Amino acid sequence: MKSYKQSAEEINIKFTDGTLSIFPMTDNAVRIRFFRGTQPKDTELIFIRDSQNPVFKVNDSPYAFEVIGSKITVSVAKQSGTLSFADNTGKIFLREKVNSRKLVPDTVSGESCFRAEQSFESPDDEYLFGLGQFQDGHYNIKNITRRLTQVNSQISIPFIY
Repeated sequence: MKSYKQSAEEINIKFTDGTLSIFPMTDNAVRIRFFRGTQPKDTELIFIRDSQNPVFKVNDSPYAFEVIGSKITVSVAKQSGTLSFADNTGKIFLREKVNSRKLVPDTVSGESCFRAEQSFESPDDEYLFGLGQFQDGHYNIKNITRRLTQVNSQISIPFIY
């Protein structure tokens, strides 16, 4: 972590390979974006804020940078840059694997873009569901590789429960 900048709506943390944006959406939800260069200004079609910004505070300790809301805390480890998410009791419910966040320059149909990759720690007894409707017979998709492409008889939805 090199530096951070806080506004009324979000916190941007600069790393050598990009910027991590933490955007509190509600008391128990945050939007995380990782980008290179300037932050993309997309037209928002999904997240429409119809209320005030949730209250959050920032804690900058020697080991971690934390964005603390009333029901969720997002921590960024200063040594590794990994993310972790905890509930309001401090129990971590999701943690990024070290060195798993990647943003690789690529092209699609001649247009410049990035190929994104990220991995999270997963307990042995965890089940993962989602990513759409597929005809391969897998309901629990833990340890299953899925290519999210749209075809005539399958539906890709980039959402995991």
